[in-house]
Amino acid sequence: MLSRTTISRLASALLLLFSLSVVAAAQRIPDQVSSKGVLRISVLGHEPDAKDLKTLVSASDLVIRGRILTARSRLNRTQESILTDFSFRVEAVLRNKSSASSVPSIVRFTLLGGRVELPGGIAEFEDGNFALPKVGDEYVLFLRRQGDNPQSYEIGEQPDPDKYVVVYRSQGAFQIVEEKVLPAAPPRLPSS
Repeated sequence: MLSRTTISRLASALLLLFSLSVVAAAQRIPDQVSSKGVLRISVLGHEPDAKDLKTLVSASDLVIRGRILTARSRLNRTQESILTDFSFRVEAVLRNKSSASSVPSIVRFTLLGGRVELPGGIAEFEDGNFALPKVGDEYVLFLRRQGDNPQSYEIGEQPDPDKYVVVYRSQGAFQIVEEKVLPAAPPRLPSS
C-alpha cells in the first residue's frame, strides 16, 4: 500500500504534467486577445506544502521585510502567460544564506499573474492561490534566486540570477497589516 506522502507526490507530479500539457497546447495570449477582445485566465495550481517555518527558511536564499515599490506586468517569453515583475525596497534582512554578498536595498522578484493591455484588447492572468501584491504593500518574503529555481522554467521564464522567486509560491509571502503578519496564501485544508 502506498503512503500518503507517496500518493501526494504522485498526484502533484500528474497535476504538473497535466498543467504543462495544457500550457503546451495553449494559444498565444496576443492571438486570443485579438479574437476575443478581453481574455481572463484564472489558474489554481497545486503546490507542495511548506510544512513549517523551518521548511520555508531552509528553502530560502533570502528572507526580507520591506515594501513593494513597483509592479509591471508583461507577457512571458512564450506569450502563453502573464508575469508581474516587482521591485521591493528592503527594510530588514532577516536571513541571507550567502554570507559572501550583501543584500541590495532594492530586490527584484517575479510572480505569475497580472494584467496587460495589448493591441486589440486586455488580458488578465490570475493565480487563484495568491493575489498579487500592490505598490506600497508591506511583506516578509522568503525568496530563492531565480537561477537556482525550477519554478522559473514552469512559468516560462529564462532564469535571471539577479531576480528572485517566492519559495513554495504563495506560501513564502506574508503581508504585514497594522503590525500583524498574515499569510498571503489562503489557508490550506488539512489532508485526510
